[in-house]
Amino acid sequence: MGTIVADAKDIKAGATLYMYKVSKSGEMIMVKANTCKVSDKGNVSVKLPESGTYELVTSKEAKVLDKQILNSIKPKKEQASIKKGKSTEMKFADKFNEENAKKIVYSVSNAAIAKISKYGKITAKKAGTVQVTATITLINGKKKTVRMTVKVK
Repeated sequence: MGTIVADAKDIKAGATLYMYKVSKSGEMIMVKANTCKVSDKGNVSVKLPESGTYELVTSKEAKVLDKQILNSIKPKKEQASIKKGKSTEMKFADKFNEENAKKIVYSVSNAAIAKISKYGKITAKKAGTVQVTATITLINGKKKTVRMTVKVK
């Protein structure tokens, strides 16, 4: 069972509200199919995807939250150096909650120098430098691309 929190002033007939899950730390997490419409009588019907606490916010508040989530997507480090045959991972800064990601696609600029798995594990093949790219598609469909340079010794 879940709990929904909403500001009464936002529940106006015809209004569209956006639903976010509230994590235990208070962080807002995007929810798939997160919009709901307030009926002419001022009622809101919501089907919760899972138990937890959810918050309904206005379009204006949702835009601010979405921007904060997009801005939180950064690589944990922008450069790495590894030896041939060894591995490292492309990780994201702690502020980015991967629950907001619908899909993450990784690629490398030169597959002869390094390869990357679908989970972000980079394996060095031969000496050189490559750009590792991660394209993150959020639950709301917005995308952000981040890069990391890897030098293979």
